[in-house]
Amino acid sequence: MASAPRQSRLLRLLGLNLAIALAYVAGKALGKAPISGGFSPVWPPTGIALASLVLFGREALPGVAIGCLSSLGTSGLPWLPSLGIALANFTEASLGAWILHRGGFRATLARTKDVLLLTIPVAVLGALVGATLGCLSLALALPGGLAEAFRSWWSWSMEDLLGVLVVAPPILTLASRQRLGDRPLRRRIPEGALLLVAAALLGCLVFGGAVGDVAIQFGLTYALFPLVLAAADRHGPRGASLATFLTAASALAAGHFGMGPLGRAEGREYLILLAGFLALLALTALLLAAAGSERRERARQLRGQARLMEMATESIGMAGLGGRVLQLNAAGRSLFGLGPKSTLSGLRVLNLIAPEDRRRFQETILPQVLEQGSWSGELAILDLSTGESIPTRHFLFRIDNPQDGRAEAFGAIGHDLREALREEAAFRQTQRLESLGVLAGGIAHDYNNLLTAVMGHLDLARELVAPSHPAQEHLLAASTLAERSGALTRQILDYAGKGPAARERLDPRRLVLDLTELLKSSISKKAELVLDLEDPLPPLLGDPVQLEQVVMNLLVNASEALEGRAGRIHLSLRAARLEAAELGRRFPGFDLAAGTYVVLSVVDDGCGMAPEVRERIFDPFFTTKFEGRGLGLSALRGILQAHGGGVEVLSEPGKGSAFTLVLPAAGD
Repeated sequence: MASAPRQSRLLRLLGLNLAIALAYVAGKALGKAPISGGFSPVWPPTGIALASLVLFGREALPGVAIGCLSSLGTSGLPWLPSLGIALANFTEASLGAWILHRGGFRATLARTKDVLLLTIPVAVLGALVGATLGCLSLALALPGGLAEAFRSWWSWSMEDLLGVLVVAPPILTLASRQRLGDRPLRRRIPEGALLLVAAALLGCLVFGGAVGDVAIQFGLTYALFPLVLAAADRHGPRGASLATFLTAASALAAGHFGMGPLGRAEGREYLILLAGFLALLALTALLLAAAGSERRERARQLRGQARLMEMATESIGMAGLGGRVLQLNAAGRSLFGLGPKSTLSGLRVLNLIAPEDRRRFQETILPQVLEQGSWSGELAILDLSTGESIPTRHFLFRIDNPQDGRAEAFGAIGHDLREALREEAAFRQTQRLESLGVLAGGIAHDYNNLLTAVMGHLDLARELVAPSHPAQEHLLAASTLAERSGALTRQILDYAGKGPAARERLDPRRLVLDLTELLKSSISKKAELVLDLEDPLPPLLGDPVQLEQVVMNLLVNASEALEGRAGRIHLSLRAARLEAAELGRRFPGFDLAAGTYVVLSVVDDGCGMAPEVRERIFDPFFTTKFEGRGLGLSALRGILQAHGGGVEVLSEPGKGSAFTLVLPAAGD
């Protein structure tokens, strides 16, 4: 017993082929007209059979075969000629479907290629093959043999040709998914219906002989073109095929009842005039609709490409061979310091190249692009708004005319290297500081061990020497110096992030308030200390002595940066949820994970720092002061690393400095 899915498939195939066979027989009844010996200008079964095989493939073969064999009982001819005519019709449809399949045909008819494929090798060649085989079969039944049979060859060819051009397209386009365009469906449906009704009514008026004057009647024939072409332009292949079909239907109806100027013409004259008109109308409408669909598709692709170009994060532009800038996307405008609404008129490529690279661009880069087709490498460009030279990596390529292959422009894709260079510099700085930290930590650890032994021997020596002995004074002085050396060792260990730390839960707000009260006498009297402390704040887990040292160093340095002038020191404290991307960008080298952080900022309006000074502020023993060891900021970095935090420094000469510290909140 067959399974349920198989039974369902068999029932579907049975219903499909029965519908195709019935449609074929109905098409024969509608297409038959008493014109030129029983032939009509359009033979619908040809289009029905072809469309069925194109849409359903081999599954439709039984239905098409049954429809073709129906002529055995309806043609009035002996069985052998009737069988030959059926085989001719079946061969014509099968051959046409095979050609379309091999040619990559799309049933939407939205490409000019598809219309030409349907017209020339299928409609024309198929009509010739079908008419020839049909006339050879008909010769078996006619007394005059081949001569009499082939008198109908021209009419037979024309009706099969129009069956493909007029009947198949509406079936194919209605069964396929069509792109509806940009206009809303509620506006397209009434407009399309109005055009189709107008085409049908005008067809009845033109071919029905409602206007008695023959000259006027023939003139009205051309009035059908604007309506059908409007349907093609506004509604694509589906509108074109339906409008052509309705026009042909009205013509067939008029011819069937012998009305109108074409209907009054005698036999062959009628067939030639009407067939030629319908073939020209169908081909023109389908080609126009396909060209319009291709134009809209190209426009849609161009809009998408333009949108992609605008949304790209890289600079993308195009310039003519004369150097005039033709296009530049949003990222490019931003990179070159152009406003979003600024015009490109008069802007030349050399205006966008930094002075130090203009000669290289003219003498080396551009000639290579034009001769070899492309160039890639580093190129300094100019920010037109600030005059800053910006390092970039650019890929330049030649754009050729597709017609003759000659170069007509060149394109450029650029990537800003500033962030990459900053990250690379930060990475090198981090590696250098880590190396120094390992070295300093190792030396401090060994020195501390030796210092401990020295202090032990000094204590033993003081015990062995009488209190009144003159050497006691020197031993005491040596012990004091050894203890001070120990403090220096602890600072070096702090810099290396290996100093001993007593972790406890701290209130960062209370820690800052207590420390600033103690430091008011230490910072400059002309400095205005402004506190902006968020309340409440999450607690910290850390060493209070080390964290106090960090805050103290920042405030003292900010005070000294004022250089005795009146100024402001702004200290803020807040909590913030920071993501990994922001932490990696602002605090490179600290390897911080996303989470909740306590953010401490100290901002002054002092003298600021030059870039070369800013790069070395965390180096051990580096200082810009006349006296001092220069371990304050070095130790600050080590302490922050030991506490899982980080520091960001922003400073420019004459514009002050801003130190931003982040420390992970306890429990996050």
